[in-house]
Amino acid sequence: LEINSKLSREQQINIAIIYSNNRLDAQAIASGLSENFSNIQGAHTHYEKLTLLELVDYKDNISAIFIAEPLDDASISQLVAYGVDQHIVIFSPFEGDVERGVLGGLSVQATVRPLINKDTLEKSQLKIKPFYLKVAKLYE
Repeated sequence: LEINSKLSREQQINIAIIYSNNRLDAQAIASGLSENFSNIQGAHTHYEKLTLLELVDYKDNISAIFIAEPLDDASISQLVAYGVDQHIVIFSPFEGDVERGVLGGLSVQATVRPLINKDTLEKSQLKIKPFYLKVAKLYE
């Protein structure tokens, strides 16, 4: 991913943790991600806990989006449209979200593999490393 092209004014990677009702869960997810991913490709990461409305009004670059809790169909549609328009990777750990348009998730079968929404990837004009696409399960 060309995540470094979306650095913040402070030259860090801002990752939005999107929630609708439970900021505490978003905080816990942000803490866990921060422990494991404090730097990505040499840039410091910063995790912003935001609602969808706060995301739309956010004044700095967002490098990636992580969905912290299940969202209703209207919210997913709005978030996917935002991600496509802004060329931002959206990841959700929730079953069915990739099928609803979210770019990435997990496919849990005999092995765990990335799950990518091919249509959203093309619309977003994002570049993902060929190896990642090779091992991923594509939803079409």
